Amino acid sequence: MDVGFRTLIEFIADEPSGLRFRLAFSGSSGRWLLHYPAVTGLRFVPPPPCPPPEWGTRSMVIEPRDEFVLRCGDRIAFDLVAPVNVAPSDGIRWAIRLPAGAYDVRHEYSIAAGEARYDFLNKGSRFADSTPPWTGTVVSNTIRVTVSDKGRG
Repeated sequence: MDVGFRTLIEFIADEPSGLRFRLAFSGSSGRWLLHYPAVTGLRFVPPPPCPPPEWGTRSMVIEPRDEFVLRCGDRIAFDLVAPVNVAPSDGIRWAIRLPAGAYDVRHEYSIAAGEARYDFLNKGSRFADSTPPWTGTVVSNTIRVTVSDKGRG
C-alpha cells in the first residue's frame, strides 16, 4: 500500500545521552504537511519470548508539535536520541529500560485522521495553509542494535 513517502532509520552512535538514531523521510509522492517525529516512535523488539519494552515518563504533557513540509524529491532527516536505562527527569521526558542484548529497532510514524493541528504561535504559515496534512502510518526499515551490560550499544 502506497502511503505517500517512506522512512529509513539508521543507528548513528552510542552517546552519553543515549542511543542516537537518524530517521529520514523521502520518496514522497506529493507535498505533505507532517509532524516532527517523536523518539517514542522508536520500537525496540527483543528476541522472543521477551515482551517489547515500553517508554516511561515522569509527567504527561500536552503541547503543540512542530511541523514540516515534505515535497517530491526531498530527503529530510531528524536525529532521535533514546535515553536508555535512565530514569525520566526534568531534563529527560521519555526514557526506556533495555536489558543487555540484541534488539530489532524500527520507527513507527503515525498521525491519526482528524488529529488536531495547532498553530501555537499563530504563525499562519503559508506552507501549512497550502499543503494538505498527511494522515496514516509508516513503518521504517528494521535495524539490529546491541545493548551492552552498561546499558548502551
